Amino acid sequence: LISGENNPDGGKSCWGSGFLPTAYQGVELRNAGDPVLFLTDPPGVSRAARRAGSEGIERMRRAARLNPLHPEYRHDLAMAVLNSGPPDPERYASSYRLLAEARRLKPIDPRFPLLLGRLEALAGDRLFHDGGAAERATTLYREAIRLAPHDPRPRLELAHHLLEADDEAPIIRLVNGM
Repeated sequence: LISGENNPDGGKSCWGSGFLPTAYQGVELRNAGDPVLFLTDPPGVSRAARRAGSEGIERMRRAARLNPLHPEYRHDLAMAVLNSGPPDPERYASSYRLLAEARRLKPIDPRFPLLLGRLEALAGDRLFHDGGAAERATTLYREAIRLAPHDPRPRLELAHHLLEADDEAPIIRLVNGM
């Protein structure tokens, strides 16, 4: 329960479940607005529309199970899961597993390392507090560049990622290699 404007000195992580699974994680109760975030329907979205979205994801899961060697089903399901609600560790982990499996099934497709690199860059450190995520993202972006040398998207995303990491020397090498 939030009782004022200030959190403990150590931040919200003082109240976390530590190494326990997220099923045992507490829920932050707010004293203004909805007590628990994301339980009510967002403005302009009906209950039926939310139900249809979850039913659509379940259909996509079934299609992926019925076609275990088809990477496109995993790609589409990963994107649907990722966009189905607010960012949380379970949603990102599920999407990452699906994209990694799609990459295993079709290793020559540059989309999969590009999307995996994007997930590592966006969620690795922020949601999982994983210090190695930035290096893995860089490696995945470089793999996407190798697989699609004429596509500017992997280079641009890698440059953006390196800019956020304040690492300018590789950016100059990357631009000179274009």
